[in-house]
Amino acid sequence: MTTARRRHSFIGIFAVSVFTCAIASAQIETSIAIWGDPNYPLCEITDAPGERTVYVVHDYNTGTTAARFKIEPGPGNTMTYVSEVHYFSSTAGNVQDGISVCYGACTLDTPVIASITYMAYGTSSSCSRLLVVPHPSAETVEAIKCNGVATRAYGADLTLHRPGDACGCPVTHGFQGTAGVFACTPVAVENTTWGAVKALYRR
Repeated sequence: MTTARRRHSFIGIFAVSVFTCAIASAQIETSIAIWGDPNYPLCEITDAPGERTVYVVHDYNTGTTAARFKIEPGPGNTMTYVSEVHYFSSTAGNVQDGISVCYGACTLDTPVIASITYMAYGTSSSCSRLLVVPHPSAETVEAIKCNGVATRAYGADLTLHRPGDACGCPVTHGFQGTAGVFACTPVAVENTTWGAVKALYRR
């Protein structure tokens, strides 16, 4: 069903993981998802010509204070990035290069982290995707729990389908690697002089 809720697929995957790989699944307690609607877990959108806005949501939130990840087009996805909007003031980076978002407090709800606008041309391969992947500085998609401990997070991608096609929801997935604690502030900068910059390149 084209508007199937991600929650159903997540619960099924999680249940299988518990029985087949309990140790690994225990490390993943939350999910970063891309929705086609800010208020409903719409897991796919139509790739027809025009602007399309999608929403990055911290779903299945068991109690976190921050998240870190990146969004990138999957194979066959021909949409081009236009702009993005952030919903938390303590946000460093952007979804294309890698983003860290701090919520300012422990939260158990399902916050919209960012909205992203793309230009679609109707040329994407049917059932191609927009992907949630690890931040370039991380090994996995990450979140910080309310006790300050870093945890791995599932990625829930968004499917693109051509008009008339039905692809269904992509499988929610995790990444191998160890989650690390991170901050949501830009890299610190210092004042310098032109002479000091030139000195860096002297042989």
